[in-house]
Amino acid sequence: MNKEVYTWVRENLPQTFNTVVEIGSRDINGSLRSLFTGKNYTGVDILPGKNVDIVADASLELPLAKDSFDLAVCVAVFEHTPDMANIILNTAAALRPGGTMLLMAAYSWPPHSAIDGDRRLHPGEHYANIAPKEMESALAAAALSNWKVTTVGPNVYGIAIK
Repeated sequence: MNKEVYTWVRENLPQTFNTVVEIGSRDINGSLRSLFTGKNYTGVDILPGKNVDIVADASLELPLAKDSFDLAVCVAVFEHTPDMANIILNTAAALRPGGTMLLMAAYSWPPHSAIDGDRRLHPGEHYANIAPKEMESALAAAALSNWKVTTVGPNVYGIAIK
């Protein structure tokens, strides 16, 4: 987790929220967890590990109640899956009306592992940079609007949906 990513998420948090779900919550090289101290936090990841409460593939199904979270965060996940659109759809379903989604993706980054944070892909792993237009298409398909795209670092952009 680099400093720019952490700062962007912190600066885009809603003024008030009580419940948060983080998709891709497993701590590999840093965590956003400290931003949610005192909140009802649920971490979801495809693999077990630190900060993971629910092990699930968010592209297939999220075992979360509809309209149950004020804030949904998904950082550094989309480039590691070929099914970004379904993750967005499933996450949006768990978000309360008027809630906030903070999404982030790399658009110009060398392929790297999501398993152990090293710089090489392992057999069967997926990596593809995500252009902002591709993300916007997935948001439109999920009937999400009112988003703002911002550059977070030299290779990363974020989208806040409020």
